[in-house]
Amino acid sequence: MTTNYLAAIFRIQFNLFYRYGYTYIPSSQLVKFDGEVTDETKTNIVELFKLIAPFEYEEDYLILHLDTDAEGDSVNLYFEIQNLVSVYPISKQAKISIELKIDQRIKLEQPIFESVLPQIERGILEKEIRKAIDAIWLVCNLAEGKDELIGAIGMENIFQGMEFRKIGTKAFQIKEGSYWSYLMAYDRFDYFPNSILGYFYDAGQVFAYTKNDPTFEGSELHKFLQEINSQNPAIKFMEVIKLLEESDRVKNYRAQTTINNIQQYFITPLYLVLKDEIRNVEHIENTKLGKDLTHLLKFGSNFKAVVVLLGAFFGYKKFYDAYYDKLGLRFYESFKGKPSSTRIESVEKVLKEIIVEVVPEHSVDRSTISDESVE
Repeated sequence: MTTNYLAAIFRIQFNLFYRYGYTYIPSSQLVKFDGEVTDETKTNIVELFKLIAPFEYEEDYLILHLDTDAEGDSVNLYFEIQNLVSVYPISKQAKISIELKIDQRIKLEQPIFESVLPQIERGILEKEIRKAIDAIWLVCNLAEGKDELIGAIGMENIFQGMEFRKIGTKAFQIKEGSYWSYLMAYDRFDYFPNSILGYFYDAGQVFAYTKNDPTFEGSELHKFLQEINSQNPAIKFMEVIKLLEESDRVKNYRAQTTINNIQQYFITPLYLVLKDEIRNVEHIENTKLGKDLTHLLKFGSNFKAVVVLLGAFFGYKKFYDAYYDKLGLRFYESFKGKPSSTRIESVEKVLKEIIVEVVPEHSVDRSTISDESVE
């Protein structure tokens, strides 16, 4: 009895299938198919992509319609080229690209599964973010607290913020979302001070957006920061935090940005500073996260929350080099039977290094940020 299947395979495997005339596909990577694309079929395709290697480009995969008389309970099913019925790209763009590179006799069908592509990509993004957080967590020599912080921030809120970025929705355009979604989507478009203090203006702007206000200018917080900027434009990070925490003028802002002991008024500027630094270097080793983290670690759960956000924002590819060095991978030439040495965590050095020489995306002048700006 002939059974029909759908299978998602790498295009390189398809090329080899075409070249040699046969291939093997694990039965776990096959979906039974009766020829009708139903909602259940689409759901099965989404689930199938959760079981196979991720892809970066839509043309990396093809979905094959195959039939065979072989038993369906085999670990691997053997297919001859004549068992191939149809070839489906996963998007219109992939179809255009692949057709330029394959034998012109091959007919690519219309991408009938393109409607579930966002769900497939969402699944890949979720794993990417979780893996990235794991990686940066280890790079920073952090121990407990990760799962609790992820739960407090909300992975769904992080995903939502990254989805906004992906589709080009700016933070000021968001109508509904959590604070963290606004923060993940945020980029500066205002003429705030090109200094450490400017990041506290950014935090005020993010807070205003969460209240559906177009700007925080004119608020008590804005007046408070303006006064600081006029009196001490080169103020250090922790000095700003101290003023924020001691002033009754901004107590409402502190209260509204402190949720379950997570201090958003502290986390937001710190996250934005480190984000700008990381995005301007190729390797994490060249940032403060690649140095002595003692001072940052003194910020406790606030710093750990920043690490979660940075992992989510940059993704796994930004951190895997440092992560692999930290793991001491056995197939590396440098492997000597044990993991590579961990970074020494002294008690004082980074006190003067937390937010030094940051070059944000919005053209901060290095000369405005001194080595002592973050004590």
